[in-house]
Formats: sequence, C-alpha cells, structure tokens
Amino acid sequence: MASSLQITTATARDTHQYTTNTHWIIDGLASLRQEGAMCDAHLEVEHQIISAHKVVLAAASPYFKVIMVTL
Repeated sequence: MASSLQITTATARDTHQYTTNTHWIIDGLASLRQEGAMCDAHLEVEHQIISAHKVVLAAASPYFKVIMVTL
C-alpha cells in the first residue's frame, strides 16, 4: 500500500485559532497566578513577594530556565 504525503499551509482561520488558543492559555495562567493557585515559585522584589509558575519563568527567561532546571 502506497502512502501519500499531504502538505498543507496555514490558513487565516488556522492562524486565528492559534492566536485564540494562545490567549486562552495566557489568560488561564494569569488567572491561576492571581488566585495563588498552582504557584510553585515565589520571588522577592523590593520587599514584595510575587508568586509565579516555574514553567512560565523558565519558558520566558534563559536566566530563570537555568535556575529552574538545576533545582
């Protein structure tokens, strides 16, 4: 049985869906952080404690990635 390779390109609808999903994820993470839910990192900045998600810090910053991976 011969297999075929199907190549498709992203359409405007696909791009919109990706953007929508991205915003949904970011909004969800922000909501969890604001509620203090599932926060597994706490940073002290100018005598103020900021709760965060390690995975978000690591994904957003090479500096934090090194720190979080080696813990």
